[in-house]
Amino acid sequence: MKSTVAEKRIEEDQLDPLLEKLRLKLLQSNVSLEAAEEINEKLREEILGEEVKRGSVEDRVNQAMKDALLELLDDNYDIDAEIENAEEPPVVFMMGFNGAGKTTTAAKLAYTLQEKNREVVLGAGDTFRAASIEQLKEH
Repeated sequence: MKSTVAEKRIEEDQLDPLLEKLRLKLLQSNVSLEAAEEINEKLREEILGEEVKRGSVEDRVNQAMKDALLELLDDNYDIDAEIENAEEPPVVFMMGFNGAGKTTTAAKLAYTLQEKNREVVLGAGDTFRAASIEQLKEH
């Protein structure tokens, strides 16, 4: 049975404005320029020329972006290799919902890095929460 929904090949003139919009959103969210451009290039390689339902190009870009982020966060990520290969002192930014364990995880990560003779500086990001600094000191 043939589909009645028309498909269209994703062309550069459709993709470029969406990728530029995405790049700006990433930069406004404090993603580095290098990372934003690398993400855009990977998305371009993956999506350009793909056949999609007419009018769903933006949906496809959004889905590809979600997939790329999930790939970055998979279990195979090696923070030790990232730190070892870093040209500048690495910065680890923790974010999540209240009570998710960010401070405890940061303290555990710091301890693990110190055990590997790494210098670590911690900063409490939730100073309005009672005992946040004390929690970092304790763990």
